[in-house]
Amino acid sequence: MARKSAFMTGGSLANVLVGVGFQLLLAQQLGVSEVSDRYFLGTMAPTLIATILIGSAPSVLVPSILAKNQPKVSLADYYLPTLMLSVPVVLLFVLQPHISSLFTDDQPQQLTSVARTCLLACPLAWFASIFQSISIARERFIVVGLSGAVNGAALLLTAVVYFSMGISSQRLAICFVVGYAVQAAVQLIAVRSDVEIKNRQQATELDGRRALSTNSDAKQKSLTRNIAILFSSAILYKSQPLVERSLSSIFDGGPSIIAYGEKITQAALLASTLGLALISLPQISKAVAAGKIEEGRALSASVATYVAGFAAPFTVVGFLHSREIVRILYLRGAFDPADVESVSALIRVAMVGVAFSAVAGPLVNFQYATGHYGRAAATSIGTTSLGIAASVLFRPTYGLPGVVAGGVLTLLLTYAIFSYYTVGNNLARLTLLHAQIVSIFCVTIVGASLISMAGEWAFPALSSSIVQSMLVTTVTMATAAACSAAVVWLIRGSSTIDAIDDVPKTKATVGE
Repeated sequence: MARKSAFMTGGSLANVLVGVGFQLLLAQQLGVSEVSDRYFLGTMAPTLIATILIGSAPSVLVPSILAKNQPKVSLADYYLPTLMLSVPVVLLFVLQPHISSLFTDDQPQQLTSVARTCLLACPLAWFASIFQSISIARERFIVVGLSGAVNGAALLLTAVVYFSMGISSQRLAICFVVGYAVQAAVQLIAVRSDVEIKNRQQATELDGRRALSTNSDAKQKSLTRNIAILFSSAILYKSQPLVERSLSSIFDGGPSIIAYGEKITQAALLASTLGLALISLPQISKAVAAGKIEEGRALSASVATYVAGFAAPFTVVGFLHSREIVRILYLRGAFDPADVESVSALIRVAMVGVAFSAVAGPLVNFQYATGHYGRAAATSIGTTSLGIAASVLFRPTYGLPGVVAGGVLTLLLTYAIFSYYTVGNNLARLTLLHAQIVSIFCVTIVGASLISMAGEWAFPALSSSIVQSMLVTTVTMATAAACSAAVVWLIRGSSTIDAIDDVPKTKATVGE
């Protein structure tokens, strides 16, 4: 798993670098402006759908591919899910003029044009998700790790060309679509030997049947139903950022401030997980398919513990040095010191949610691997509803940070509930999992805080020197990583997976 994690780490770092590069370009050229607001608002819904398809759909597709245990995957098997997923995209395209009028009274037709162009990325993201799921099932993690970086690189290069010609929100939307087109093409090239592109009639003739079997139709309907459940719940669960941007639109420059902060928190999340949740998904699915439910349960909990070890340095340093990070990345061109303060305030709140989101990933995967789609959907709907209500409630008093705090509540509840579902109704095992994760974060917080305070004492002019900011932030990061690694090393002998080894391995019914 270490070798696979290294591949994912390299891909994640490349993805972070090109993503930050694009944000730096936007911040320098546009800052917080009407053009940036229009672009970020126009990409809200398409980004939400694409994120669900590429980030969440493999949780359903990978177990399905592994269960079939066939040398090649036929795209004809996905015609029903494709039809089902086309419905919300078409509806958004038709209703976009009315949606745009909710966000702006100033030239809503421009926002409509941007949003409709960005919606072209959704079908590309769906096919990229299918190809990525095949790569995950075949454990080709180099392709998986680099796919996001390929998207970002295409987006960045296209934007650089357009900026030299004169940028507009519509041209930025074209850059957005180009990124997903290149990603889908690269993913297809990587799995071309594993894919059969044929229609249903050809598939029938190849199998020597006059019509698709009842069993095949049943599997298609089951897959479509599971994807529909996942998509419906994920739409609400992952719509939290969309709601945050919608609520922020009443503040001057709110959507852009939220978006600039999101790029940093997303980078922290990518760096925190190192793709461990995706890497462990095939192993968890295989264990569950073999009836080894407790083995899959143990692996999920163990991966969550190790993810906490990676997440702690990034989230703690992101919280302590949010202002320095924003200054280093964005303070140039049209991005002014007032924007730095606004974005850094949001990041401090959002980093708490990043920690819970990173650790919850492997725990959620276990629920999908065991077929508990309804349970996962109900949990997502419940936690997100509470989070959205909290965002609305906190906005008048706390402004934009209050809006983001609602999302943090959603992620906290998600982690708490899925940890209970995954570890099982066993207080000792649940306490052990929480104790390990909390100890990792507590030690990291103490070590990083001491170094941070020492840095402020040694460099009293920290707020005026970017070089000193970089130095102190780097030293704090190194200290936080050392503290986290030390705790992980100390608890590895009594890790969650070892503690569960002595639990009787009983078979359970998947999805019961």
